[in-house]
Amino acid sequence: MTGLADLDFDTYATPASYRLATEACGGLLALVDRVMGGDLDAGFAFGRPPGHHARPAQAMGFCLISNAAVAARHAQAAWGAERVLIVDLDVHHGNGTQEAFYEDASVLFVSTHQSDLYPATGALDETGVGDGAGATVNLPVPGGTGDEVVDLLRAV
Repeated sequence: MTGLADLDFDTYATPASYRLATEACGGLLALVDRVMGGDLDAGFAFGRPPGHHARPAQAMGFCLISNAAVAARHAQAAWGAERVLIVDLDVHHGNGTQEAFYEDASVLFVSTHQSDLYPATGALDETGVGDGAGATVNLPVPGGTGDEVVDLLRAV
C-alpha cells in the first residue's frame, strides 16, 4: 500500500488519517460547545479514533490527537469550566490523556481498562503528582470482568 507512514512499531497513518483525526476531534469540540452553551443537557461522543493514546507531544497507538484532552482544555478556555471530568471506558488505558493532566488538579481523569494490556500503564497507584495528586483514578480490571465489578464498586 502506498502513502503509509509508520507512527510506531504497530501503527501507521494513511493520507486520510490526519483529516479523520481532526474531524473526530472537531466533532467532540462541537459537542462541548452544544453542552456548555445550553443546547444540550449532556452529550456522549462516539469518535474514532478515540485519541486517548496520543501523548502531548507524540502520536501513539492509532491516536494522532488526544481528543478528550483537547476538549477538556476547550471547555476551560472557551467556556470558563473550572473543573472537568474525563471518564475513559476502554479496554486499553488512556495513557496520553492521563499524561496530559497528571500534574493538573483541574481535570479529574478516571480510566477503566483491562489490566496488563497495551500500553502497560494505568496501575492503581498512578494517581497524579504535584498539584494533580489524586486527580487521576485508574481502575484496572482483569480480562473477562463483568458486572461483578460494578457490584463491588457499589459496596465500597
